[in-house]
This record gives sequence, C-alpha cells and structure tokens, in this order.
Amino acid sequence: MSTTLLTTGLACMIAAIIGGGLKAFGIEIPILQSGRRQGLLAIFGLVLLIAAYSVQVSSQPQIASREILIFDTKNDRGVLNNPPQSTEFDISEPHYITYIWNYHWNNGQGATPGNISLRRSDGKVFGPWEVSANDLTSKQNWECKPNVTIPAGRYTIIDSYPTAWSWNDDTKGMGMSKVKGFPVKGTLDVLWHWLGV
Repeated sequence: MSTTLLTTGLACMIAAIIGGGLKAFGIEIPILQSGRRQGLLAIFGLVLLIAAYSVQVSSQPQIASREILIFDTKNDRGVLNNPPQSTEFDISEPHYITYIWNYHWNNGQGATPGNISLRRSDGKVFGPWEVSANDLTSKQNWECKPNVTIPAGRYTIIDSYPTAWSWNDDTKGMGMSKVKGFPVKGTLDVLWHWLGV
C-alpha cells in the first residue's frame, strides 16, 4: 500500500514539475494544458507522499522511543575497588545502546577518564568508547554515549581502569554500572528515536 502511494505521489510530483507527458512507475500522465492543473497535480502528489509516510510509520512496530534501563548495579552502599566478577548483562533482542555509566570511587580519588566497551560472549567487541567525567574534580562518574546497535546476546562491560572500578556485595561482585538504550525492531527505529516519533 505505502509503495503504491509513494510511486504514484512521486510520479505526480515529477509530472507537475515538467508539465506532464510522463510515463513512469507504470503510470502515464498526459501533457498538462495549464499551470493550474500542474499546481493541483503537485498538491495531489504531496498528499499521496504524506499518506505513504503515514502508512509506513503506522506499520512500524512499536518501540520504546525513550531510553529504558537495560542494566543497573548502582546502589548507595560503601564500595571496594576492582570487581571480582565480570560485569555482565543479557539482551534477548537487538538494542540501540545510548548510555553507559561506570562508577570509580577509588577511595575518593576517582580515576582519569578512559574508555568503556562491550564484549559479546563470542568475543566480538563493540567499542571502545571514550568516556567523559562530568564531575571533573572527582572523576568518579564515567559516562559514554555509544549510540550503536548491538545484537541479542550476553555482554560483558569492559572498563579500561578495572582496579579503580567500584563494587560491593549488592552488585554481586560486579562493577557498579548502568546501561541504557531501547529495543530495535526495524532499520528505521533509530531514526524514529532521534526524530522523537
């Protein structure tokens, strides 16, 4: 349906611009005798293009267009350095990763910002992404915005300074971290996210 609307709308727009006499996309439009008819044809083509876009958007699977929390080990209890367990999370479908945060208390010293990456269970690495530490004085909150789609699977968060990465019993020995993003169902989902659709 949307393809028919799209091709007809494009044919109408092209015919309006060149004044008719067009045979394209299986559509034949005779030479137009007046500017008024060209204008009406252009408006009709535009309406068809808008309709094609509307059909396409409404047929897209619904996604969480806002970030969701995918993984979170943050808590307010006292922390130690150098997590003894791998910091891992699972996703059952592809996700667009928008944000990763790692905490580096490091006995109040923080840590010089480095990078964060994700390693899938088969060894494929996504990243590394350079982090920023918005609290430049303490350098405890490492943040990055990967803006990348990763497939379903089990992922380990890799921190470039693991000996300063914080953990405690509530994190089950994993690094204190957060991962945000949203499930991706189709190729246009990321575009809809950025456009706020």
